[in-house]
Amino acid sequence: MAALLPSELLDRIFGNFSLSDFYERRTIARFGLVCKSWGSASRYQLFRSVKLTERNIGSFLELVPASAFPISSVIRSLELASGGRNQEIICASIPTLGALPLIKRLRITMNEAILMDNLSMLGELFPNITELQLHASELSFATILRTTHMFKLLQSLALSWVYLTDGAPSGLSLGVHPHWHKLALDLTSMSVTQPLNDTSRTTSEHFFGFLLALDPVPVMTTLSVSAYNPGHVGHANLSRYLQRYGKNIEDLRIETQNLKFVGVDALSSCTTLKRLEIVLNLDRYTRIDDQLLKTFKNVARSCQHTLKHIAVVDMYGARPVNLEWDDLDELLATDKRFTGLELFFFQSSNSLVESMFST
Repeated sequence: MAALLPSELLDRIFGNFSLSDFYERRTIARFGLVCKSWGSASRYQLFRSVKLTERNIGSFLELVPASAFPISSVIRSLELASGGRNQEIICASIPTLGALPLIKRLRITMNEAILMDNLSMLGELFPNITELQLHASELSFATILRTTHMFKLLQSLALSWVYLTDGAPSGLSLGVHPHWHKLALDLTSMSVTQPLNDTSRTTSEHFFGFLLALDPVPVMTTLSVSAYNPGHVGHANLSRYLQRYGKNIEDLRIETQNLKFVGVDALSSCTTLKRLEIVLNLDRYTRIDDQLLKTFKNVARSCQHTLKHIAVVDMYGARPVNLEWDDLDELLATDKRFTGLELFFFQSSNSLVESMFST
C-alpha cells in the first residue's frame, strides 16, 4: 500500500521534516527503508541540501559514485564549511564532483586567501547560483564584491557574522551586477585576529559607506540590516543609502542595536515598500509604543498603494513602561499610509508586553 503513494505526496510529507535537526533527518532516512519508491523520495529530501566540511567530504565523495541514486543531480543547496586547519581539502576535493549546475544556493565559510585562490573554480562549478551566503569569515569589501561578480546569475547576497577587514576600497569598479538586488547584513564588529579597539570595530554603517563609494552604486529591492546603530561611527550611511535608492526597496528589515532606537529617518524615502519588519533589541524599561509610533510616522505617504505587511519583533522582551497603544492603533487605523495594510504582526518574548498589545 505504501508503494502506491504518489511521489508528489511523499515529497510534501518528507518536506515537513527539518534537515537541520539530527533526529528529523534520521527519520527521513528511515522512511527510505519502507520500500523502493520511499527510498527515492527519502534520498531526494536528504541530499537536496548538503553541508561539506573537512571531516565529511572524503566519505561523501566516496558515496556519490558508489550510490545507485544520482546524488549530484538532486543537490539544490550546498554549504562549504572549511573553518579548520585543513581548509584546502574542500577546495581541492570538490572538483571531483564535476560541475553542479542545479545548485542554486551556496553558503561558504572560508579563509579569505583560500576563497580568492579558488574563486574562479567555484564560479565554474556552480554557474547557476542565485543565493550566496558568506559566513563566519574575515573578508575585505573588495573580496565580497569580486565574489558576487563571479556568480553571474546571483540575485541575493547574505553576510552572516562577517568581519570587514579593510577601509573603503579605492579604484574598485566592477560595473553593475546584472541580477543582484537582495542584500542581508549581519556583520560582526569584532575580529578574532586583530586587537580590539575603537578603530578595529566595523558595522553595517561601514559597509554602506563602502557601497556608496562605488560607481555605480548597487541598487537593492530587498534589504535586511542587523545590529543597526548609526551613532556608532558618527554618521548614518544607511540613511544616506535609503535617501538615494530607497525608492527601489520593496522589502525592508531593520534589526536595531541601539537601545534608544527612534526609527529610521530615511524611511520616508522608501516610497514603494511592500513589507516592513522592525526587530527591537531592547533590554531595559522602554516605551516601545512611542518608538514604534515615531518609526511609522516616517513611512512614506506613497506607501498607501504598496505597503501590505508590517512585522514588529521585540527580541529580548523589553520591560514595559506604561505602554499606551491607543495612539499607535489610531495611526494604523486612520492614516492613509496604512489603508492597504493586510497584516500587522507583533511578537514579544515578554508575555506581558504581548498581552498589553493584544488588549
